[in-house]
Amino acid sequence: MKPGVFRHSIVLVCAAALLVAFPVLAPTDYVVRIGNLVLVYAVLALGLNFTVGWTGQISLAHAAFWGIGAYTSAILTTGTIAWSPWLAMAGAIVVAALAGVALGLPTLKIKGHYLALATIGFGEVTRITLNNWRSLTGGSDGISDIPALSVGGFGLTSETRMYFGLLVGVAVLTAAAAQLRDSSFGRAFIAVRDDELAAGVVGVPTTTTKTLAFALGAAYAGFAGSAYAHLFHYVSPDIFSFEQSLLILSMLVIGGLGRIAGALVGALVGVALPELLRGFGVFSMAIYTLLVVLMILFVPGGVVGILTGEARPLRLDWLRRLQIRRRS
Repeated sequence: MKPGVFRHSIVLVCAAALLVAFPVLAPTDYVVRIGNLVLVYAVLALGLNFTVGWTGQISLAHAAFWGIGAYTSAILTTGTIAWSPWLAMAGAIVVAALAGVALGLPTLKIKGHYLALATIGFGEVTRITLNNWRSLTGGSDGISDIPALSVGGFGLTSETRMYFGLLVGVAVLTAAAAQLRDSSFGRAFIAVRDDELAAGVVGVPTTTTKTLAFALGAAYAGFAGSAYAHLFHYVSPDIFSFEQSLLILSMLVIGGLGRIAGALVGALVGVALPELLRGFGVFSMAIYTLLVVLMILFVPGGVVGILTGEARPLRLDWLRRLQIRRRS
């Protein structure tokens, strides 16, 4: 076995062991709940990575797909004919994916900041609809008493039980993303990102590829929304705001844009860091934003890029170039 592969395997085993042991090591249920939030955001970041990281399309509507998934599951399980939570989750994934297609088809002919503005508009329309359609969504009051998931009569009613259920879901979705990356679809995504014109010349259906990326990302967000609804038993429109779309995008930047591990690490940092900064009160989000900006400026490859040696901090590059000039 090659040394690099061996080290990679050791890291994976240690990470898996730490994830499994986390609920036991966590001092309180609140910490486990933070872990559950990390897993939900990890799925969201994995989904956004299809669109932004692999296909290079700017999307600021990811929180809208998250909300669509959450409300679909909430409505189906609390309505007159209450669906099974698992059937509702499947429905949430399908509805969110269709919403991704509905956004992708008419907007992917535009590029750059125009696409970003279109996705912002979609997100705001979704939030306003959830807020005003009181007969269906409960309006600003939201929907409560959403039932918990259960497996064979074993309800995922506690934070620890829900954690392990989410962990299995994240593991399956991460493996699916890894398989997709190495498939013809994954290569088509990356070809469109690197050079859309050249990809079209060699036969890649660029519009279909970009729409598929939107649909997959939205499907992941639908799963995350359904899981969130059944974890917290309550949803409201203010949860799925534009700020959440920015937060999910910042997780990708922090972890490493275009990397599966980057999405997972970014979710961990993006959820845990604001919790650690709570002691700074009203300045906590300002500090978090500053750290994200510094990451973009000096570590564009993200945390994973630095750890794997695939990216070098710009500051180090600047110092290295300065040393070369002095020697010459």
